[in-house]
Amino acid sequence: KEDMDDDDIAKKASKGAKKKAKGIKTIEKEISKLKDEKKKLKDKIVPLIADFKAKKIDKDKYLSKVGDTPKKIKDINDEISKLEKEIDTLIVKERDDMREVASTAMDMDIKKRLLELIKESGISLNEGAESIKTYYEIARNSYMEGLTAGLNRE
Repeated sequence: KEDMDDDDIAKKASKGAKKKAKGIKTIEKEISKLKDEKKKLKDKIVPLIADFKAKKIDKDKYLSKVGDTPKKIKDINDEISKLEKEIDTLIVKERDDMREVASTAMDMDIKKRLLELIKESGISLNEGAESIKTYYEIARNSYMEGLTAGLNRE
């Protein structure tokens, strides 16, 4: 692994990011299919509910016609929520990975510049490390978001 140069590492990292992005798109397509299936199942139930409310059919006939459709709809809802949570975790992981990559670009000059920006904003740097730390973290995260946005454009 030490024989690999930076270009090879960058290419492998971009391939991994593309695979992850395809994963999100695949999950979104699966969610779309599940929503379509759910809509079809609901379309089957709606006329039966209307007939039941209009007293055209009784409870037993309604239940026999509906069958296990409500259970299927509930299972689809559970699956959709599980997939949406999976997308959220992938997005958070991707953002964290991009910030980690961006943090490698931060050298001492940039860190000093962040402290200068904090000082220019009117925050005294003599207050102690704990009070400055929150401002520094905000500035660092802002820098990382900007750098990440620039990396995403390329």
